[in-house]
Amino acid sequence: MIELNNLIEDVPAGGPLAIYREKASFNWKKLKLFLEDSELIEFKNKIWRTLRNDPDFHVTIDELPINELKKQTFKRVQKLKEYDFLPENE
Repeated sequence: MIELNNLIEDVPAGGPLAIYREKASFNWKKLKLFLEDSELIEFKNKIWRTLRNDPDFHVTIDELPINELKKQTFKRVQKLKEYDFLPENE
């Protein structure tokens, strides 16, 4: 069987949903694997890891003027095209 802890990261500790997570009577990682096959989970992990490591996708605290926001969005779209997560031949 696939090692769940290697395939699916733990959610960050704390936060407003922590109380409910502690009360859960099921293993959410097993549920996720049931709903999404391991190949899809690995694909999603690849995307999130790539975006997390790219400074262009980091969230800024400052409120940007509309023109800067447009530039940032355009730059992000171009980066997504470069990453080619979904090649046309697949």
